[in-house]
Amino acid sequence: MLHAIMRHSRFDAQAGYVDTPEGIFTAEGIWFRVSEADLTAFAAPVLEHTDLGRLIAQAVRWCLAGQTAGLWSLLLFLYLTPAAAALPLAVLVFLLVQTFRPLLVSRWLDPVLKLLQALPAQALAYIVVLSQFGVQGAYSQVVVGIAGFVLFRWGLVERTAAPVLQRLTKRLYPIPMADQVLRSTIVRAAMRYRVSLPELDRIERQILQHLGGR
Repeated sequence: MLHAIMRHSRFDAQAGYVDTPEGIFTAEGIWFRVSEADLTAFAAPVLEHTDLGRLIAQAVRWCLAGQTAGLWSLLLFLYLTPAAAALPLAVLVFLLVQTFRPLLVSRWLDPVLKLLQALPAQALAYIVVLSQFGVQGAYSQVVVGIAGFVLFRWGLVERTAAPVLQRLTKRLYPIPMADQVLRSTIVRAAMRYRVSLPELDRIERQILQHLGGR
């Protein structure tokens, strides 16, 4: 089955995703359960003003927003709270952002999110902040900072929290989280360009039919 899927797949190296019969898979490991062709049809009015690769890239950034919020809030909490409280508070921020990502999607914040998700920016910030703590002799902050960076960057926090988050988000959203984020991204773009999306609700119906048939 995997061989058949890959045989009918198309990889867009510039956009960073592969289009398969099972949906769109991105280089970051995000799975959107809608094909490129269907998405192009559903979002046709928006795609007159922008391209599909850009929309998918924006959706991917918001799918990863929880990890980003956790990483940067950890640095803030290391300054504001005792070291023992910093990581739990950062995980709480992560959980809140992960849960409400579809509501947080914003074209105004997207460039900021893009910058904050860049690994060089994250690494530089952690090196500067943790070096400062090391000079001050605040070694507990250094240890928590390094541990938190590894836990968030390697996706360990996300994988640990996944069962709880999946149960919660199923109650809040009709379709899987990644698809809900993609839908929100398209809706925000439609509002920006002042176009209507009469076909957009078909995305939900198609995804639900796909999930029901599995």
